[in-house]
Amino acid sequence: MDKVYDYTLVMAWYDVREKENNPLRTVNDNKEFCLLDKYIEKSRNLMEKECPLIMFIEPRFEEIFWKIRPAHLHHITRLIPKDFDDLYRYSDLFPKFSENYLKNPVQNLHKEKFTPLYNFVVNQKVEWVREAILWNPFNTERFGWADIRLHDIDMDEFNQIFAHFPEDRVIITQSWYTNPDEVVDRYHWYIGTRGKVCAGFFAGYIKPLLKFCELCRKEFENSINIGCAVTDEMIYSVVVAENLNLFEPHIGDYGDVLHNIICNRNNTWFSVNYLNWAYNNGHHYYTHKICENLRKGIFEHNIGVGQSEIHKIWFYNYVACYWLNKRDTCLEILEEYYDLLLNNEPQRNYVASIWSFFKSMIDYMHNSELMSKYESFFEKIE
Repeated sequence: MDKVYDYTLVMAWYDVREKENNPLRTVNDNKEFCLLDKYIEKSRNLMEKECPLIMFIEPRFEEIFWKIRPAHLHHITRLIPKDFDDLYRYSDLFPKFSENYLKNPVQNLHKEKFTPLYNFVVNQKVEWVREAILWNPFNTERFGWADIRLHDIDMDEFNQIFAHFPEDRVIITQSWYTNPDEVVDRYHWYIGTRGKVCAGFFAGYIKPLLKFCELCRKEFENSINIGCAVTDEMIYSVVVAENLNLFEPHIGDYGDVLHNIICNRNNTWFSVNYLNWAYNNGHHYYTHKICENLRKGIFEHNIGVGQSEIHKIWFYNYVACYWLNKRDTCLEILEEYYDLLLNNEPQRNYVASIWSFFKSMIDYMHNSELMSKYESFFEKIE
């Protein structure tokens, strides 16, 4: 019986530097981009994953990638040859895009790497994902885009990632919150990249992912119409800003787009900053999910944070779950925090210093047994 798979991975390979005759395309360690051979070698991290794969590819590289993909995975592999001329609206939009690039370049990007062709091609990611979804040759419910050179993780964790998000949200890495007010003036917003969203990996169930692809297409075309030539991340930041609840909270930098999903491992300050914003602005779902990610990171001994941050992770999570009407989870959080305090003297002392306020907050649970346990504990400390 054939194995049933839960998700399809979507990737692409185009030799942009050869197509544009980039002067750095044969210069080793040019500080702007990898050379062809290194990119191809790095692709093995994902090409060897045992999952359905759809790859859009410049025709002259098709044979090379069939050889890289292990033979026993060929039956769950589709390589789709498309030349540059076959890319979404390449023939009619790219000339205007190139003109915009010369007139209104993104001010804080290196022109040696972020060329007009490069910027245009990376905006094809959502088009490739959209096409893969509509075709769906492996009949999967979930799809994910991955840049070909992402850092490697083992197959078990890769599978966990695709089981990590709910049916109504897309997972994509945010480095910082984007306020909708910031993107009202699109032309001003697109003057420079802001580093708000990372585009190396995004995934989801079919319905929300198709919505994301459609929103990105609309915004991409709009950006060209107003005279801009921007990158994928700049487009995604606008879409996230205007549709925050379409996205599952995942916080980090580009190198964290896979590594921070199951639990926080790197750039913890990104998550703590986003957590403070989410809590202070009443975004309870984001608060809860960010706290859970940080909490797992602490228990897995991946991260180290101070007493104030530890308290926020448990207290903010409790408050968020209270407003999300997850009262059983609230009790679990407070019980877990109590156990943590038993074995962590610095954390006990921190909570003792704010005990009066903390007591008033957990009293909202109206749970006499829990309150009695906490009161007895802190009376002994005093």
